[in-house]
Amino acid sequence: MPHGALDHWDAFDRVEPIGEHWFQTASIVSMLTHVLSFIGIQYGASASPSTPNEVMPDRYVRPKKPKQQQQPATPQTATESFRGLLGVFGFKPKA
Repeated sequence: MPHGALDHWDAFDRVEPIGEHWFQTASIVSMLTHVLSFIGIQYGASASPSTPNEVMPDRYVRPKKPKQQQQPATPQTATESFRGLLGVFGFKPKA
């Protein structure tokens, strides 16, 4: 590989991310740590599985989404949602 080629691609990746390769790799590594920690526990080792965010480079870590409280649906909110869905497809429901 020519000198500086890796630096070039690293700079390109910072401007235009190449893809979700980091998240895919981190998911596989996370799955493997779950399996290996389960096997290790069977033999008396103390191991804890990891999450994908723990094994990815910091710049690719996805922020945690705040959990939203879901309100129970009422007939009125369900009707409003359905009317909005019909509007997306070009139907104009009667009021």
